[in-house]
Amino acid sequence: MRRSLFAPNGMGRSLGRSTRNARRALSGWSLQRWGLVGALVASLVVAGVGVAALPGKWHSAFAKAAPSPAGSVVVEAKVGTLRQVVQLPGVIVREPDQLIRATANGTLTSVGVKQDDEVRAGTTLGVITPLPSPAPPLPSPSPLPTSSPTPTGSPSPSPPPPLPPIQPVSVVTAPVDGVITEVDVVLGQHTRTGKTMFVLSPDQFDVIAAVGPSLLPQFFTPPLDIQGTIEKGPPPFACTFVSIGSNLETSGAQTILNQDSDFRCSVPVSVTVFPGIHVRLDVTTAEADGAVILPKDVIQIHGQDGTVWVVEKGGTPSKRTVRLGISQGSMIQVTSGLKAGERVLDLSRTSPPSS
Repeated sequence: MRRSLFAPNGMGRSLGRSTRNARRALSGWSLQRWGLVGALVASLVVAGVGVAALPGKWHSAFAKAAPSPAGSVVVEAKVGTLRQVVQLPGVIVREPDQLIRATANGTLTSVGVKQDDEVRAGTTLGVITPLPSPAPPLPSPSPLPTSSPTPTGSPSPSPPPPLPPIQPVSVVTAPVDGVITEVDVVLGQHTRTGKTMFVLSPDQFDVIAAVGPSLLPQFFTPPLDIQGTIEKGPPPFACTFVSIGSNLETSGAQTILNQDSDFRCSVPVSVTVFPGIHVRLDVTTAEADGAVILPKDVIQIHGQDGTVWVVEKGGTPSKRTVRLGISQGSMIQVTSGLKAGERVLDLSRTSPPSS
């Protein structure tokens, strides 16, 4: 009867086990829940500390990104040396043929060369013997007096006529090393001063480079230095200035406007070159020592003038006009309007104040 009022033994044991399992599960969930709660609290504490530190970090970052004065970037004018260098691509050419002319009137009594002969500077090419000058007329004899007779005697001998003065011969020589390409005279020919006798193709070479109209203002005065460089060739050499613009016609304005000017310099004889070699010319057109210099980016440039915003200590930036000189790379010379040590706004990183 007692057994019928309660669950059988097997069922009782099952219920007991279920109860114990439920208790264990409840105990495990409580531990996990408390762990999650603890982690959440710790996260909130860390976040609060970070938020509290942010204003200081923001202030430090702003201080680094915004230099004085008033958050603007400034540049100080310095003293330095600038060299204005123009690079020109050029090519080696032989120097123009030289016309060798007679230096006196006379007869060509010697011709020492023929066409295609190699000659050195100073080689005698020909000799001109001047034509003999006519003898001066003899003085006319004075008449004898007839008023009183005189005893006759032997007459005095008359002096011999004067010889014409001896004219020195004129020697024509080669001015430079080269090749005789033309012989325009023959032996015994009468010549006159200025007549072309020989044509010489020099063993000397020039570099020719084109200069556009925009660069021409830099060549009002001869260059200070010219350096020629041949890629995979001899070492750089000093090239002697010869001319600029000699290729331009003397008439025809439209032609001149549309044509570049030839810049020409002479290659030293010691440098071995031949026509057609490409050369880079580094032409120094101006130089300034002890100049006040600034980066170009800090100036509003208008031709030879510029505008800068000068920053005075404890004051607001003031607009100032300056006069500009030569430039080299990113730097430019200030010839007037600004002294070394003065500070200006960097307009490449700062907007100019409203004027």
